[in-house]
Amino acid sequence: MTDTLATKQDLNELAAASRQDVRDLGARTDAGFAEVYARMDARFAAVDARFQLLETRLEETEKRMVIRLVELEKRTEIRLAELAAQLRGEMREMEHRLTIRLGGIMVASVTVTSAIVSAMVRLA
Repeated sequence: MTDTLATKQDLNELAAASRQDVRDLGARTDAGFAEVYARMDARFAAVDARFQLLETRLEETEKRMVIRLVELEKRTEIRLAELAAQLRGEMREMEHRLTIRLGGIMVASVTVTSAIVSAMVRLA
């Protein structure tokens, strides 16, 4: 074999080996990307599960808040009704006291007026 043929054969073998290396590298790269994509998919699935859990907890919390707000509203209405009844009672009591005092003042003014008229009649 001549040097030229040996060199040509070496180049062909080198080219074939290079092509095989490129194929092997591509296969390894594809496998590496597949592994990375699988890990990313698993991570996204875990994140989705967390978000679902958070959403469920948020909905439960919202339901509990609505229940508590309804209870608070009922208690507030009851307390306001009690205070209104108490206020009405106090207003009636004040009206009664005022009526008695005004009646007393009226009696006193009639007595004073009567005494003044009697005194004027005596003087006349």
